[in-house]
Amino acid sequence: MNKFKAQKRISILWIGLVLLIASLLFIMSLNNKFEGNDKEAWKWFSQFCVPGITLMLTTFIAISQNKNEQEITIDLFYYRITMVISLFYLLTLLSTLLFVPFAGSAISLFARSNVFLTIFQGIAMSVLALFFVKAG
Repeated sequence: MNKFKAQKRISILWIGLVLLIASLLFIMSLNNKFEGNDKEAWKWFSQFCVPGITLMLTTFIAISQNKNEQEITIDLFYYRITMVISLFYLLTLLSTLLFVPFAGSAISLFARSNVFLTIFQGIAMSVLALFFVKAG
């Protein structure tokens, strides 16, 4: 599989779901779902979404500056494993946010979710870094 096309597909997944999560967070903030603790909610969002997006954007900038015309291919297995782990991680973030109306306190829900989300984030960022940075 063409590596650049695979990277674009994974980036579309990430950007789409991160924008959905950000939109929901924005709507919840406007509706005061965080009891005046909007800063804590956005801190939760930024710690779990910004690293992956910046990794991808930085890689795209570096690739665009590289004038090497050689097509790089990547093993389909690595693409699929990166896609599945990314999807699992992003859906876990989305599920946590969607659970806010059923939680006693959104901020305590975010604090409890930090435990498992940090582990999932470590795995997702490792896979993404290997996929986006590795030469082929």
